[in-house]
Amino acid sequence: MLKLFVTLGLLLVAASTDSESPPGAPGAPGAPGAPGAPGAPGAPEIMKDGDKLSKVVLPNIESSDVLQSVNPHNCVDRSIYKDIHKLEEIHNEQGYLCAYIAFQANKDPQDGVGLYHSKEDATERYKIFKKSVDEVNKINESKLSWTATINKFSDMTDAEREQWLGLRMPPKSELPEDKERPALGAGAPKSLGMGAPRGLGMGAPAGVN
Repeated sequence: MLKLFVTLGLLLVAASTDSESPPGAPGAPGAPGAPGAPGAPGAPEIMKDGDKLSKVVLPNIESSDVLQSVNPHNCVDRSIYKDIHKLEEIHNEQGYLCAYIAFQANKDPQDGVGLYHSKEDATERYKIFKKSVDEVNKINESKLSWTATINKFSDMTDAEREQWLGLRMPPKSELPEDKERPALGAGAPKSLGMGAPRGLGMGAPAGVN
């Protein structure tokens, strides 16, 4: 009788061992399709570099050498324009272009002005973006109590930024005769400028998108 119980115990152990999948096998932990594995239901979606670059529209640049010297696959990381130390190292056209590619590659199509749909649009916004980079670096050089960074306002025109923030004024023709149109130019409150405090303008503090 004792021998019978021992034999049954060995059979149960063997069956339990056979039911375990080796590492990398279908259904094994970490294997494709296993819970938590890339592509499995509920797993976080990881966008590949190629998918990010599909959102990028290169601007027209006079020098073809610049375009040829910048490899877009090396310009996908978000830190290229979000890391203030990397941003302050941008001093030439290659640097601006690489940061602009990364900016587009990591864009949220539903936020800000969204994706660009033509080379002309990308070219005009590239000019705005370059000015934003210079402005952010200039602000951070001043060592203020807050840190400026590139954000969703960094490729917007003045009119788009005002409209986004709910600051757009009606045309002068629509104002009563005794009313003057408020100035939104150089003499505007600091909260309406490029180096604005939290969330307003191109040079918003770090962490504000």
